[in-house]
Amino acid sequence: MRFGSLFSGIAEKVQFGAAQYQWRQSDKSGIVNEFYKHYHIEGVAMPYTWNDYYRQVTHEHLNWLTPEERLEGLPAKERLKGLPAEERLKGLPAEKLLQALSAKETEKKINAACSSLRSKRR
Repeated sequence: MRFGSLFSGIAEKVQFGAAQYQWRQSDKSGIVNEFYKHYHIEGVAMPYTWNDYYRQVTHEHLNWLTPEERLEGLPAKERLKGLPAEERLKGLPAEKLLQALSAKETEKKINAACSSLRSKRR
């Protein structure tokens, strides 16, 4: 039970497991090594679950993913959150922007722009 000792809640068991356990499959031990390293550094008293581990590893390796892979599954609303309107609209042709507005909104915008131009000419 040396392997199980590595993740015990008892410090002495962790130390014993670390000193005694011999890796049988060195190519398969990467995850266990990472888990043990974090567990050992943080100390035994800190609870650390598999969910905590998955979250940490995902965060550490997020830069391995392409931007498209990072955004996969995120709804458009979430992807745009935090971006100012100017950034969201940048690069869109005026025709597309006008199509998105209702007729009433378009009329209001055109009238406001015309009023602004008239006042600048005076």
